[in-house]
Amino acid sequence: MREGASGALGAFLDRQTQQRNHMARKVKSKEYTPKRVFSMRIDASVRRAQREVERVFGLPEGSVLLVLPSGRRARADKTIGALIDDWNG
Repeated sequence: MREGASGALGAFLDRQTQQRNHMARKVKSKEYTPKRVFSMRIDASVRRAQREVERVFGLPEGSVLLVLPSGRRARADKTIGALIDDWNG
């Protein structure tokens, strides 16, 4: 009788070990801190968004360009909300 119980217990422990071995491993955390820590307001201008991206990522002035779906430059005084609407159709 005791042997059957330990056999069932042994099978249970084997299943637990197999499940533990197949569980996802912990992923090492990123070694860098994310730069993007803001969300651009929808009433902000395209000019402001471009300058903010350049500032956050340390890019030279004029290197960021937001475009319309047609590929043309977005006007500097256009709002981010209007630009998003253009892209969403």
